[in-house]
Amino acid sequence: MFKKFKEDLSIVFERDPAARSYLEILTTYPGVHAILIHRLSHKLWSIKLFWLGRFLSHIGRFLTGIEIHPGAQIGRRCFIDHGMGVVVGETSIIGDDCTLYHGVTLGGTSWKQGKRHPTLENKVVIGAGAKVLGPITIKAGARIGSNAVVVSDVTKDATVVGIPARAVKETKKGTSFRPYAVGKDEDDPMVKSIQALINKVAKQEREIEALTKKKDKPKKASPDMPIKLSEISQRQSISLSYLEQLFGKLRKQGLVKSVRGPGGGYLVAKNHDNISVKNIISSVDEQIDATQCGGKENCNEGYQCITHNLWTTLNSKILDYLESTTLDELVKTQRNKSENQSIEFATNKNNSESNKIGAF
Repeated sequence: MFKKFKEDLSIVFERDPAARSYLEILTTYPGVHAILIHRLSHKLWSIKLFWLGRFLSHIGRFLTGIEIHPGAQIGRRCFIDHGMGVVVGETSIIGDDCTLYHGVTLGGTSWKQGKRHPTLENKVVIGAGAKVLGPITIKAGARIGSNAVVVSDVTKDATVVGIPARAVKETKKGTSFRPYAVGKDEDDPMVKSIQALINKVAKQEREIEALTKKKDKPKKASPDMPIKLSEISQRQSISLSYLEQLFGKLRKQGLVKSVRGPGGGYLVAKNHDNISVKNIISSVDEQIDATQCGGKENCNEGYQCITHNLWTTLNSKILDYLESTTLDELVKTQRNKSENQSIEFATNKNNSESNKIGAF
């Protein structure tokens, strides 16, 4: 009896680094008080002094906040840390070197007589708030995480968590004591499954977004594909009636031709290399005289102002440039400009992301 009493005190030093002396343990640890009172009440219960055993157990509950039925069997070196709210049922069996934290319930799931509470084998650790229910067996060395609800047997050296409790895979095997039954090396298969689903959904969303962008992206017009004026009007925000007037003039000059049938539209009537910018401007009756002498008061009565020849020469050069620049060259220049802008935008975006990561 004295040996068990000494073990019940000594085990506290191994499980609780806050313990400093036997006097402190004996006077301030409610878990130790509950175990000592239970040892006595269980003796009374064993010799069929049921009422006296229950009454002593009730006094222990009042003093410690821990309710242990006198019929429960508790092995050697059992430690109840903090203790408040612990409930141990009548037919519970607790092996040697077990540890229970506050709020643990070893409860029954049946009103029938007989075995209806859990059995804990040696070196079992049950975290705070965990509920172990029914006549199940928790094998030696098993660990039950805080707030878990266990309703089925737990295998040897397993760690279970969750509601209902499920086993987690340990990335590193260890036999040392673990406070609250959980370490940093558990790998929860449920969490891994959920994470895999999240990653799959995220990938599908990216694929859907890419397909949507591809679908919404306007198709590049090929030389053999008619261009609809309604599409140009919508894309460039130009009046449809104005476009009809312009293309009517271009058709009249033989630069484009209309396509009849489903969809309709316009096609270029000549090779791009044979159409100059000047041809297009002249076809729509636009005056190419952007640079002329504007000083009427200085250029009159048959006399020319001093800048007259300069304006005339500049206008001539512009006309030569417009005549030498073909539609094909204009399209290529615009396309290269758009590609360069896209590359510049992508580069700036990558640099911005890199700066964010560096700052983080």
